[in-house]
Amino acid sequence: MTISNFDMLFYTLAFIVPGFIMSAVISMFLPQKQEQVQTIFVRFLTFSCLNYAVWSWLFYILQRAGFVKDHPYWIAAIWVSIILVSPIVIGVIIGFASKKQWLRGILQRLGFNPVHIIPTAWDYKFYNTPTPQWVIITLKDGSTVAGYYGGNSFASSEGPERDIFIEKVYKIPEDNSQQWEDVEGSQGILIKSDMIKHIEFLL
Repeated sequence: MTISNFDMLFYTLAFIVPGFIMSAVISMFLPQKQEQVQTIFVRFLTFSCLNYAVWSWLFYILQRAGFVKDHPYWIAAIWVSIILVSPIVIGVIIGFASKKQWLRGILQRLGFNPVHIIPTAWDYKFYNTPTPQWVIITLKDGSTVAGYYGGNSFASSEGPERDIFIEKVYKIPEDNSQQWEDVEGSQGILIKSDMIKHIEFLL
Protein backbone atom coordinates (compact mmCIF):
# COMPACT_ATOMS: atom_id res chain seq x y z
CA MET A 1 0.00 0.00 0.00
CA THR A 2 1.46 3.32 -1.10
CA ILE A 3 0.64 6.70 0.39
CA SER A 4 0.14 9.50 -2.11
CA ASN A 5 1.16 13.10 -1.58
CA PHE A 6 -2.50 13.97 -1.02
CA ASP A 7 -2.81 11.31 1.68
CA MET A 8 0.32 12.61 3.36
CA LEU A 9 -1.04 16.15 3.28
CA PHE A 10 -4.37 14.97 4.70
CA TYR A 11 -2.80 13.02 7.56
CA THR A 12 -0.53 15.93 8.41
CA LEU A 13 -3.44 18.34 8.38
CA ALA A 14 -5.65 16.00 10.39
CA PHE A 15 -3.22 14.82 13.08
CA ILE A 16 -0.62 17.60 13.44
CA VAL A 17 -2.31 20.90 12.66
CA PRO A 18 -5.03 20.74 15.37
CA GLY A 19 -2.41 19.93 18.01
CA PHE A 20 -0.12 22.69 16.77
CA ILE A 21 -2.95 25.24 16.90
CA MET A 22 -4.03 24.14 20.37
CA SER A 23 -0.46 24.26 21.68
CA ALA A 24 0.08 27.73 20.19
CA VAL A 25 -3.09 29.04 21.83
CA ILE A 26 -2.16 27.57 25.23
CA SER A 27 1.30 29.17 24.98
CA MET A 28 -0.44 32.57 24.81
CA PHE A 29 -1.62 31.98 28.37
CA LEU A 30 1.41 30.16 29.80
CA PRO A 31 5.12 29.98 28.95
CA GLN A 32 6.21 26.64 27.55
CA LYS A 33 9.13 24.53 28.73
CA GLN A 34 12.02 23.92 26.37
CA GLU A 35 11.49 20.47 24.85
CA GLN A 36 13.03 18.21 22.24
CA VAL A 37 11.46 17.95 18.79
CA GLN A 38 10.20 14.42 19.48
CA THR A 39 8.39 15.56 22.63
CA ILE A 40 6.81 18.49 20.81
CA PHE A 41 5.64 16.17 18.03
CA VAL A 42 4.04 13.80 20.55
CA ARG A 43 2.34 16.75 22.26
CA PHE A 44 0.83 17.87 18.94
CA LEU A 45 -0.48 14.34 18.34
CA THR A 46 -1.90 14.15 21.87
CA PHE A 47 -3.70 17.47 21.54
CA SER A 48 -5.07 16.41 18.14
CA CYS A 49 -6.42 13.18 19.65
CA LEU A 50 -7.98 15.19 22.48
CA ASN A 51 -9.63 17.45 19.91
CA TYR A 52 -11.14 14.46 18.08
CA ALA A 53 -12.19 12.81 21.33
CA VAL A 54 -14.28 15.88 22.15
CA TRP A 55 -16.14 15.52 18.82
CA SER A 56 -16.31 11.69 18.69
CA TRP A 57 -20.02 11.75 19.49
CA LEU A 58 -20.65 13.93 16.43
CA PHE A 59 -18.77 11.53 14.14
CA TYR A 60 -20.91 8.67 15.42
CA ILE A 61 -24.20 10.51 14.85
CA LEU A 62 -23.26 11.65 11.33
CA GLN A 63 -22.20 8.16 10.28
CA ARG A 64 -25.38 6.53 11.58
CA ALA A 65 -27.64 9.14 10.03
CA GLY A 66 -26.04 8.79 6.59
CA PHE A 67 -25.30 12.51 6.61
CA VAL A 68 -21.80 12.08 5.21
CA LYS A 69 -22.88 10.81 1.77
CA ASP A 70 -25.86 13.12 1.36
CA HIS A 71 -24.29 16.43 2.43
CA PRO A 72 -20.63 16.59 1.29
CA TYR A 73 -20.41 20.39 1.55
CA TRP A 74 -21.67 20.41 5.13
CA ILE A 75 -19.20 17.64 5.97
CA ALA A 76 -16.37 19.75 4.53
CA ALA A 77 -17.45 22.71 6.65
CA ILE A 78 -17.64 20.52 9.74
CA TRP A 79 -14.14 19.14 9.11
CA VAL A 80 -12.71 22.63 8.68
CA SER A 81 -14.33 23.70 11.94
CA ILE A 82 -13.04 20.65 13.82
CA ILE A 83 -9.49 20.95 12.45
CA LEU A 84 -9.05 24.74 12.59
CA VAL A 85 -11.68 26.31 14.86
CA SER A 86 -12.19 23.69 17.58
CA PRO A 87 -8.49 23.63 18.67
CA ILE A 88 -8.62 27.39 19.22
CA VAL A 89 -11.66 27.12 21.49
CA ILE A 90 -10.30 24.13 23.42
CA GLY A 91 -6.88 25.80 23.67
CA VAL A 92 -8.43 28.93 25.19
CA ILE A 93 -10.32 26.83 27.75
CA ILE A 94 -7.24 24.78 28.70
CA GLY A 95 -5.00 27.86 28.78
CA PHE A 96 -7.40 29.84 30.97
CA ALA A 97 -7.97 26.90 33.34
CA SER A 98 -4.21 26.32 33.59
CA LYS A 99 -3.52 29.98 34.28
CA LYS A 100 -6.12 29.92 37.08
CA GLN A 101 -4.55 26.66 38.34
CA TRP A 102 -7.93 24.98 38.75
CA LEU A 103 -6.66 21.43 38.17
CA ARG A 104 -3.62 22.02 40.38
CA GLY A 105 -5.91 23.24 43.17
CA ILE A 106 -8.10 20.13 42.89
CA LEU A 107 -5.09 17.81 42.99
CA GLN A 108 -3.63 19.59 46.01
CA ARG A 109 -6.94 19.20 47.87
CA LEU A 110 -6.75 15.48 47.13
CA GLY A 111 -3.32 15.34 48.76
CA PHE A 112 -1.16 15.47 45.64
CA ASN A 113 1.67 17.92 44.98
CA PRO A 114 1.92 18.22 41.17
CA VAL A 115 4.87 19.84 39.43
CA HIS A 116 4.05 23.44 38.57
CA ILE A 117 3.14 23.97 34.93
CA ILE A 118 5.16 27.23 34.71
CA PRO A 119 8.84 26.30 34.22
CA THR A 120 10.67 29.08 36.11
CA ALA A 121 10.16 31.61 38.88
CA TRP A 122 10.94 34.36 36.35
CA ASP A 123 8.04 33.27 34.15
CA TYR A 124 5.74 32.80 37.14
CA LYS A 125 6.37 36.31 38.46
CA PHE A 126 6.03 38.19 35.18
CA TYR A 127 3.02 36.19 34.00
CA ASN A 128 1.24 36.94 37.28
CA THR A 129 2.42 40.52 37.77
CA PRO A 130 -0.24 43.14 37.10
CA THR A 131 1.07 46.23 35.36
CA PRO A 132 2.12 48.84 36.21
CA GLN A 133 4.82 47.95 38.73
CA TRP A 134 7.74 49.88 40.14
CA VAL A 135 10.97 47.91 40.07
CA ILE A 136 14.53 48.25 41.31
CA ILE A 137 16.96 46.09 39.35
CA THR A 138 20.28 45.35 41.03
CA LEU A 139 23.05 44.51 38.56
CA LYS A 140 25.96 42.18 39.16
CA ASP A 141 28.37 45.11 39.41
CA GLY A 142 26.37 46.43 42.39
CA SER A 143 24.68 49.34 40.59
CA THR A 144 20.89 49.69 40.51
CA VAL A 145 18.29 50.72 37.93
CA ALA A 146 14.94 52.06 39.10
CA GLY A 147 12.13 51.95 36.62
CA TYR A 148 8.48 51.78 35.72
CA TYR A 149 7.34 48.40 34.39
CA GLY A 150 4.15 49.28 32.53
CA GLY A 151 2.15 48.23 29.51
CA ASN A 152 5.01 49.05 27.12
CA SER A 153 7.60 47.12 29.12
CA PHE A 154 8.55 43.53 28.39
CA ALA A 155 10.19 40.56 30.10
CA SER A 156 11.44 37.76 27.87
CA SER A 157 10.31 34.17 28.40
CA GLU A 158 12.55 32.64 25.73
CA GLY A 159 14.90 30.03 27.14
CA PRO A 160 17.97 31.47 28.87
CA GLU A 161 17.44 34.96 27.40
CA ARG A 162 15.81 36.41 30.49
CA ASP A 163 16.27 40.01 29.45
CA ILE A 164 13.92 42.81 30.44
CA PHE A 165 12.87 46.13 28.92
CA ILE A 166 11.79 48.90 31.29
CA GLU A 167 9.88 51.65 29.53
CA LYS A 168 10.78 54.44 31.95
CA VAL A 169 13.93 54.95 34.02
CA TYR A 170 14.28 57.00 37.22
CA LYS A 171 17.02 58.26 39.52
CA ILE A 172 16.79 57.37 43.20
CA PRO A 173 17.91 60.18 45.54
CA GLU A 174 20.85 59.19 47.73
CA ASP A 175 18.93 59.74 50.97
CA ASN A 176 15.89 57.93 49.47
CA SER A 177 13.66 60.50 51.17
CA GLN A 178 12.32 62.11 48.03
CA GLN A 179 10.39 60.90 45.05
CA TRP A 180 12.22 59.27 42.19
CA GLU A 181 13.40 61.69 39.54
CA ASP A 182 12.82 61.25 35.80
CA VAL A 183 15.87 60.56 33.68
CA GLU A 184 15.65 63.31 31.09
CA GLY A 185 15.51 62.09 27.49
CA SER A 186 15.27 58.42 28.47
CA GLN A 187 13.11 56.17 26.29
CA GLY A 188 13.55 53.11 28.46
CA ILE A 189 16.34 50.65 29.07
CA LEU A 190 17.05 47.08 27.95
CA ILE A 191 18.94 44.93 30.45
CA LYS A 192 20.39 41.58 29.43
CA SER A 193 19.92 38.54 31.64
CA ASP A 194 23.63 38.05 32.39
CA MET A 195 23.77 41.53 33.93
CA ILE A 196 20.94 41.03 36.44
CA LYS A 197 21.57 40.01 40.05
CA HIS A 198 18.03 40.42 41.38
CA ILE A 199 14.84 42.44 40.87
CA GLU A 200 12.79 44.07 43.61
CA PHE A 201 9.10 44.78 43.00
CA LEU A 202 7.48 47.69 44.82
CA LEU A 203 3.87 48.70 45.49
